[in-house]
Amino acid sequence: MAVMKPDGECVPGESVTSDQSNGVASDGAAPTVSRGVALSVGEHIRLELLSWPGVTDAPHRFGGVAFHLGRRELGHLYGDYLADFAFPTRVRDQLVREGRAQPHHVMPHRACVSY
Repeated sequence: MAVMKPDGECVPGESVTSDQSNGVASDGAAPTVSRGVALSVGEHIRLELLSWPGVTDAPHRFGGVAFHLGRRELGHLYGDYLADFAFPTRVRDQLVREGRAQPHHVMPHRACVSY
């Protein structure tokens, strides 16, 4: 398994863990990582999104954690079992057609997908 080191380098076989205990960075800054227990899938996704310039996280109104770029929500995660993200309709349709995602689990007509 490849994992991310604190400097952003991916290394096969090493494990890392988040220094944040609650899984949400209170200041929106990307959390630091240190050697330890392997991160969950949701935490890997969270760390990746928070490494993007301007992306912050906050509790989502239906649970989980939401990711924002400015005032716009990019999507949200529910632990390690569900991710809902918005895409342009053309991209959403392609992801669904290729079987890489499913229509949003609550509002399938929207340009969002569920993983």
